[in-house]
Amino acid sequence: MPVLNDLILANLPYFRTGIVFDISVTLITIIFIIYAFKHRLNHVSYYLLIFGFLYTIRSFFIIITPFGNPSSLEDFNGFYRGKLFDKGVFPSGHTGSGFMAFLLSSGVYKKIIFLLLIITVIFLFFGRGHYSFDILAAILFSYALYSFCEKYLKNKFVLR
Repeated sequence: MPVLNDLILANLPYFRTGIVFDISVTLITIIFIIYAFKHRLNHVSYYLLIFGFLYTIRSFFIIITPFGNPSSLEDFNGFYRGKLFDKGVFPSGHTGSGFMAFLLSSGVYKKIIFLLLIITVIFLFFGRGHYSFDILAAILFSYALYSFCEKYLKNKFVLR
């Protein structure tokens, strides 16, 4: 798989931070699940639908953009390593799912998720977990999908 040049990554130092961004996105997931079941139980089917769409879109783009991971997997210290993860980095699942959780949450949960999302993105850059355009694309894809689903699907999938 070809490894691409990235202006931002080329100008940042590299640190082994895989474990940090994997833990932070895992915490985002746990916090969002607590939020959904504690405050928005009637929205759970909608949340499952929107995250399912997000990962279906990501899967499609992984297939059509077969380029290599920006970091060496031998040096990677996160949860997700091995041959399965040496390709398919566009768009960032860490950023996309974290940003979607941010968009769908509210109150103190939204603030905590935002803080963890910022930590995730910073450590993705320093750990070479994703190219900079993977991160930006994940934010754009998540926002576009969120906007579409809020307008056309939310009323059909929120239980009354």
